[in-house]
Amino acid sequence: MGVRGPVPVKVRYGGDVRRFRLNAGQCSYEELQKRLVELYKPSFKEFIIQYKDDEGDMVRVTSEDEFVEAVIVSKAELQRGQDGGLLTMEALAVDEGKKRSSRGPMPGGMPSFTEFFSGMPQGSFMHFFPGGRFINPIVKSIQAVPEPVKNRFKDAAMHIFDSGQMENFMAIAPKILENMRGFTEENLSLESQIEQDLDSAKVDTLIENLRAVMQDSIAEPNVNEILDAVRAGLKEKPARRLLFVAHRRFQWATEGEAFRMREKEWENEEGFEGEIVPKAPLKRGDEGPKVLHLQSCLIKLGKLKYENIRWRAGFFGPRTMAAIKTLQEEQNLQLEVAGSYDEITAAALKTLVENMPTEAEQSKETEESTAEFDLSNIFWLMSSFSPFLGGFRRPGYGVQQGRPGPWMAGGMPFGPHMMHRFQKAMESVSDDTRQAIEEAAKSVWVNGQMQAAFTSGPQVFPLMKKFVRDTLGAEANAEEGIAAEKIDSFEQDLKVELDQAGLSEDSVQKILAAVKKALGEVSVRKHLQEMNKRKMARRMGPMGMLKQKPWEKDENFEGETTPKAPLEKGSSGNKVMHLQAMLVEVGKMVPANMRHRVGFYGKYTEAGVKKLQEECGLADSVESLGLYDAVTAATLASLVEAKREGEAAKAAAPEAPATPQTA
Repeated sequence: MGVRGPVPVKVRYGGDVRRFRLNAGQCSYEELQKRLVELYKPSFKEFIIQYKDDEGDMVRVTSEDEFVEAVIVSKAELQRGQDGGLLTMEALAVDEGKKRSSRGPMPGGMPSFTEFFSGMPQGSFMHFFPGGRFINPIVKSIQAVPEPVKNRFKDAAMHIFDSGQMENFMAIAPKILENMRGFTEENLSLESQIEQDLDSAKVDTLIENLRAVMQDSIAEPNVNEILDAVRAGLKEKPARRLLFVAHRRFQWATEGEAFRMREKEWENEEGFEGEIVPKAPLKRGDEGPKVLHLQSCLIKLGKLKYENIRWRAGFFGPRTMAAIKTLQEEQNLQLEVAGSYDEITAAALKTLVENMPTEAEQSKETEESTAEFDLSNIFWLMSSFSPFLGGFRRPGYGVQQGRPGPWMAGGMPFGPHMMHRFQKAMESVSDDTRQAIEEAAKSVWVNGQMQAAFTSGPQVFPLMKKFVRDTLGAEANAEEGIAAEKIDSFEQDLKVELDQAGLSEDSVQKILAAVKKALGEVSVRKHLQEMNKRKMARRMGPMGMLKQKPWEKDENFEGETTPKAPLEKGSSGNKVMHLQAMLVEVGKMVPANMRHRVGFYGKYTEAGVKKLQEECGLADSVESLGLYDAVTAATLASLVEAKREGEAAKAAAPEAPATPQTA
């Protein structure tokens, strides 16, 4: 049995993204598999299907029940429209996503480049997250490089580590990258240049420039080994393509969304016919190249700024909606839904863009090209390389987040889920706070202190967690500011750790300034408090959370034994936790069913309610099996009260005298 349709679906398989609709009578797991096979025509009969749930985890769908759960989560977490939320999924071949065997001379605990990058999120892993579109082309390029060349780089890296020179190497890494970037920009910035052998004189100049950067920081044998690997790599076409692709990703990271708009991604979309404004309709919650095209037009007209979409380019969010509303009001457009991009708005926008002076358009296009730093992508790169710089690992891909690896001390637990939450918090902070954070990160980067920042992790993160526990615990009100003396004390302790890690005074002061500004933001305090709650929930487990009885603190709680009806599949909150606690108490549900979904009315809670209804003969009395209605609530209350009375009577009864034993 499927779900009631229609359900809009967006699926990514490799780099191919498709959108379609499962209409009434087609909304089932079986029909979804059929549609995917028809669209992609694979050599196998069934896909592995995954989606990102409301906790940021990639969840696999293998049955009808799990498909229903995915639809419910999509409706609860994504846009709310006439047809419900957009169901965003990822399809994999049966043999994709498996960890590849480690090759080359490296410690068993250290993932190879291929293993690590092939395990990174594939595009739709994070809704708007830059992971897939940023890293996937680099993954493919790395995989195409001949194994002997890759092994030369691996050997060079391991020999630097074994000789204790990794910290020195990381200190000069920005200068090495700058030399490689300059060489690539001059010789490999065009795809046609990849096919040609490089000028040997220019390669020699690059080698000597790299030697000058490295010779005073690492031993000469290690310098020669690296340079030999570079020279060998530049002779290979796949390695030249890797530099070309990486250079374009670097442009994206440093120039921000101006790079994407200059590339005009929407022109490569199926159905594009050269229009100067995107085809209508578009509405809040939509995403993709068409939305990016719309945002580009709004920026040209001065209705939107690059900084407004820095974290959500290509996503029709509140700021894009506000810009559309402004345009509609200025043009006196009479519309049914203000802020929605319809045919009338598209026609008005087209007229404005066509009549826009060329000089003004060029000014807008170059406005952001002077940007030197894009925090979202640089931070993502830091999180991507943390297994190499700090040895943190992530489940399923050879690296598990939060656990230091055996091959290098220190590290920074910046996994994709943490970055996702970090970016969500950054969307709502003030421009001053965002700028302070960017300045701090930039200072660390340009001063060659990335390794020092990573190795401070084991000292800084426990300090931060303690501060959050003490100031933003479960009882704290994140709306209220944190006492100044507590922030000052935390900053003093933080400064000690950052100084000991070897960061410059300039970087330390900028980090402390960013911390102070961030803690002054309500959204940041709420973000930290939510992270703390998640950590406590994982530590306590389902029963630990239920024993705290959070529903008793609700404003409308009146001491009732069971929660007030109705509740249904998809509901969430303290009332659902109350229901789950009572179902566990009368044996209709087990704590293991809840795991990380305490407080969410999912399939196991529905099954527990259904079991209660069937065992108590309520099948003909309730509105629907599995729905928690008034009849079910009264029956559950009677069972709970009877159980408690029986336990109380048993506890009050005198113990029977022990029977004397005979020899």
